[in-house]
Amino acid sequence: MEIEHMRKELTQLLDNILEHSNRYTEERAIPSLEIGAVLTKISRLQEGMSVLRYLLEEREKLAKQNPYGLKKDFDVKITVDQEEMPEAIITKEEIEPLAQQKEMDSEVISFEQPSIAKLTDALTLNDRYLYANELFDKDMNAFNNLVKSIDNCLSLNEAKALLVPLSWNDENEQVLSFTNMVERRFL
Repeated sequence: MEIEHMRKELTQLLDNILEHSNRYTEERAIPSLEIGAVLTKISRLQEGMSVLRYLLEEREKLAKQNPYGLKKDFDVKITVDQEEMPEAIITKEEIEPLAQQKEMDSEVISFEQPSIAKLTDALTLNDRYLYANELFDKDMNAFNNLVKSIDNCLSLNEAKALLVPLSWNDENEQVLSFTNMVERRFL
């Protein structure tokens, strides 16, 4: 993921947290489910910021190791006052660190969330109320039945098939969070 793109996503998430927080005035109490939703967003923001920090540190290391951005695939030409000088010769010792760095750049950095053995055990009380209220119109029995059914599934496809008839909005944060947990259940 490109650093600039990641910065934009984190800025949008931060704006979303602020917007969510601003919906409540000092006179109006914040429901505990809303606090749980904000805390989930803050956790995602913290994870994203950690990844961004790592990427920026790696970029700084690269800049210090290779201040001129030399690449092994190109010849280096030195120009002085519009007059071209003979091509510089790069030794093998200079190329190897650059090649290794190029390999590091091409690696995908992934921070995987841990898998979940049983969805029933992974859901906190706050999660249960949040999902039941938001996704099942406060029907805790329907939510618990779905969670049990998902835990009994043998594959992710089978579990996702249980979610299809629910016709949830894929943009909803609770839907995304819940489906993420379901996916982690089958890692």
